[in-house]
Amino acid sequence: KLSGIQIVATMSAGSTMGRYELSPRLTSIMHICNMDYSGREELHSVYSAYLYPLLQVQSPNHPVWSASKKVQSLANSMMSVYDQVRHNFTRDMYPHYMFNPRMLTEWTLNLTRYQVGEGEDSSSAKPLLMAWAYEARRLFQDRLAGFDHCKQFDNILFSVLRTEWGEDLEMLAGKYFTSVGAENKHNPHGKSLIPVTPEDFKASIAKGITSSVIRTSAYWMPNPVDPRRCILWERRM
Repeated sequence: KLSGIQIVATMSAGSTMGRYELSPRLTSIMHICNMDYSGREELHSVYSAYLYPLLQVQSPNHPVWSASKKVQSLANSMMSVYDQVRHNFTRDMYPHYMFNPRMLTEWTLNLTRYQVGEGEDSSSAKPLLMAWAYEARRLFQDRLAGFDHCKQFDNILFSVLRTEWGEDLEMLAGKYFTSVGAENKHNPHGKSLIPVTPEDFKASIAKGITSSVIRTSAYWMPNPVDPRRCILWERRM
């Protein structure tokens, strides 16, 4: 006879398509602890605290990002995008539309991969905002199905940039970030990324495809090279 045995299990709420509530006959004999995701204010505090030291290392003594209020504003913009994405793209649309705070952590840490401290605009907020918006597209937009949803996400991102920073998505026109040719800095979150033109990006992808084909015949990539379809492949090179 067994005694003193406890079974501890976790599960997500049954409020989305394909999930069902547990039977009251089962839950009546169980102790249940319900833990929801942190609210917007708590998340804002957490990611403001994450962003500030990371940006001080990435851009020390920067005229914009040395100010804690600006970093808090950037964290607030992240919350605005995140909240609208969760509201507009749900699992009732597609099963893989799962957006949670882990993506905010990934967004924050991945900003350290971008080399944005050089050039004539290096003293302004624009280079980092460009990397911030580009990374948002990679994390959120690349998960979306279809042109309409991608366009809807761009509208969300455009609205936040315009309202909170006075910028727009035009700054991303003709911009891609790649690890090819970037300075080889030690970063536990991935290789460094530098901005390149579409022509240079296509050339680096084509070179990578050629190299992969030489090593193995198992790779297949689209031809002609479509930069947007190759971004995720290239970021893993």
